[in-house]
Amino acid sequence: MSVRSRFEAEFDEWADTYDQTVATGSDVFQGYDDVLDAVAAEVVASDGAAVVDLGAGTGNLSARLVRRNLRVTAVEPSLAMRHALRRKLPEVEVLAGTCQHLPEGLPPLEAIASTFAFHHVSPAMRRRSLARLAEALLPQGHLIIADIAFAGPQLRRRIFGELARRDRHDLLGNLRVEFYPTVDVLLAAMHDVGLQARARQLTPWVWLFTAKRGPLDLGISTPVPRPIHGLRAQGEAESLAD
Repeated sequence: MSVRSRFEAEFDEWADTYDQTVATGSDVFQGYDDVLDAVAAEVVASDGAAVVDLGAGTGNLSARLVRRNLRVTAVEPSLAMRHALRRKLPEVEVLAGTCQHLPEGLPPLEAIASTFAFHHVSPAMRRRSLARLAEALLPQGHLIIADIAFAGPQLRRRIFGELARRDRHDLLGNLRVEFYPTVDVLLAAMHDVGLQARARQLTPWVWLFTAKRGPLDLGISTPVPRPIHGLRAQGEAESLAD
């Protein structure tokens, strides 16, 4: 089974319990609702504008975008997740697709937003995927990605070591098998395809990347996020493994 097929099969199995999992706010899903609220707030689009929720899952971000009176197309590779999304949001167009392969026929987009999904893109495909997303945007369109990322390779090694010490091999295995980037690497990939981008940390695990084809203030912002369930910023490696 290919890596892509394996991920799709895992998410098909997860579809019925996904919302319950994220609602626990455990591990990488700490502050889940706050993350989605932050992404929705970053979507700069006119009333009724066409936007895509990429890697939409069961539609939790799509629901927020619909409340903004946006014309949402939800793009999701997992068949079971698409079924769950259609049940939750029958007014939303739901299409099969991935970060690497957008569906054909999309209108010019004012925004593409994605949460907890871009780490499925391999490093070899990262720039090509970002270039395709940039091409799908209108000239002043925005790309907003919120996902697990690491402030740097040294911190990632510290976190992995701490997780191993605390016998969190379940979480450690997931972090090792998927393609969670460092912040500077993802920003550089965005810049390489002509996107102006910035990043800021939202939770101990999640960073928000905002990019557009037009001018944007650049850089990395690392404010200490509001504590979530007693945890501190990602720089505190010990807090991440609790």
